[in-house]
Amino acid sequence: MPPGPASPVITSRHTRRFAEYAVRSNSSSCQKQRRIHTVHDTPFPTFSSHYKSVFARHAAPLAVITTANGTHARAATVSSLTSLSVSPSSPPLVTFNLRLPSCTSKIIHDVGRFSVNLLSGVYGAEQIARAFAGRALAPTGQQEEPDEQVEILDVDWFPRSPEPYNTPMLNHTVIHDMDDPQPNSHEAHPVAFARLDCRTQHCFTVRDHEIWVGEVERIDLGNSPDSHPALVYVSRTFKRVLHEPATHSPAPAADLRKSQLRHRKSLH
Repeated sequence: MPPGPASPVITSRHTRRFAEYAVRSNSSSCQKQRRIHTVHDTPFPTFSSHYKSVFARHAAPLAVITTANGTHARAATVSSLTSLSVSPSSPPLVTFNLRLPSCTSKIIHDVGRFSVNLLSGVYGAEQIARAFAGRALAPTGQQEEPDEQVEILDVDWFPRSPEPYNTPMLNHTVIHDMDDPQPNSHEAHPVAFARLDCRTQHCFTVRDHEIWVGEVERIDLGNSPDSHPALVYVSRTFKRVLHEPATHSPAPAADLRKSQLRHRKSLH
């Protein structure tokens, strides 16, 4: 197969023209719409409020961290779960944060293991997320007790994961709603579309939070179909995100080349 056209070389002349183009396109009307605040010239409560509003618009996936020491089990909902590292020669790493004080954190310190239940958007998942979230995901104007003040609530669980993890697994039956006249009328689906069993690697205390790093040793993909939505938290509410496979192929190299040429002409 003959090689495709080579990509243009970016030189200092191109960089200078990119900068000039950016300055020309930045009109005064755009400047007036920008709202910039710094920690040095903004009252701290106002600065903190702006910070919270920024992350309120940031869609974050939800997961329930479970752990147990014997018969003593705890769970906490987190929106800070992140894939930290994937290496071809060592197990992957995940990280999340827990606000202190936390009884969930105490058990993780004791046993050195935890499990990550990634929540799907099926019926009952939102209630479970709220049950273990405490004040972080409480409805507006409502203050709930932190998740660590209660045991595993009235939620169904699978038998625990195999040794040495022995952590509770979210069941795929729905949460029991005492106000529902027909509690079994909803079809049962996995509350968690996947589960990661982890061994702790590091824990860092930063102000009133702990940053946990865990090494993934076991992955349970369950039997949840890909068509089921995932549960995210955005704009201080829960949203369900559907998985939509790509329906079109990437643009051919020739089209990308034409787009580059048009952009270069616009700089002159």
